[in-house]
Amino acid sequence: MRFLPAGDLAVCVELGEAISVEVNTRVRALEFLIQQKGLTGVVETVPAYSSLLVYYDPRAVGYEPLCAAIAELVPQATTAVLPPPRTVELPCCYDDPELGFDLAAAAKRLDLSPDDLAQLHAGAEYLVYFIGFTPGLPYMTGMPARINIGLGDWSQVFRIGSSLVLLNVARISVFLPAAIFAPSPSILMTRMKIGSTPSSSPVARSVAVRKPIRSS
Repeated sequence: MRFLPAGDLAVCVELGEAISVEVNTRVRALEFLIQQKGLTGVVETVPAYSSLLVYYDPRAVGYEPLCAAIAELVPQATTAVLPPPRTVELPCCYDDPELGFDLAAAAKRLDLSPDDLAQLHAGAEYLVYFIGFTPGLPYMTGMPARINIGLGDWSQVFRIGSSLVLLNVARISVFLPAAIFAPSPSILMTRMKIGSTPSSSPVARSVAVRKPIRSS
């Protein structure tokens, strides 16, 4: 663990260097503890793979006292303090040529049938590391290695109507109907949280356009 100043209004708490569920769990647990304890002067927390950026009001707390207060919480930052994860069911269209526009190309690239690719993708257990880049965009882990397409190997242009799921440094398109992405309110932004465990629910287009994203 180390503390790094991020300007004069934030401190970056690094809890590791590896991208892993174990390290990210500590990041999520530390954020939860800071919020629960209501540390003096803390304004906002921004989690990432292996670090937590903590914004603070320098009029309320100094850099060194804040680091000391956070350091006292780090040993407690384990899975035990976290609330149960939010489960999110995403209705996905794999067999519609308009919504699943890159399924065939991805399957060919992976030497799989479209049905096998859809089954592997829908059957995986995912975990949201953090939300970033654009509102509601989840950075996740859990994609089977068999369907991992590296960023450098994929030049397909992703269209509106698909959700780009980032898994470490790999990605594959999840075929969600465009109606789910109403800009106001942003359903993904409100439902997909850090620590969520999303799952894909294969459905036909006629069902997907009526089926909401469900969470519990």
